[in-house]
Amino acid sequence: MSEPWRLLVVDDERLVARVLARMLAPHEVEVVASVAEARERLTATRFDAVFSDLLMPQENGLDLHDWLRQEHPALAERFVLVTGGVTDPALSAEVEARALSVLSKPLRRDDVRAFLTALGAG
Repeated sequence: MSEPWRLLVVDDERLVARVLARMLAPHEVEVVASVAEARERLTATRFDAVFSDLLMPQENGLDLHDWLRQEHPALAERFVLVTGGVTDPALSAEVEARALSVLSKPLRRDDVRAFLTALGAG
């Protein structure tokens, strides 16, 4: 593997975020709990990829992806949604229409590694 990537994990569930951060090792991982915090960190720091929970209070992962497409288009291409499943048909259709990468909960190390490889960080 080349240089470690800087990865941002956005998830309001601390346990899930910690588990994902461990699975993303040896890359450098920063964890935040909301879309607002993610925007702050993404404005202040360069990241190589973002792993974001889909369903969170106030704003969701698609809101963050919208912002990334405007502010950091290249990073929007290295954006992975993390979700336990989408029950809202409109939300599911939007995820599908954007052709976003989706990592399903419960998280599995092999799946996380496959996403890293696909992103070019493997």
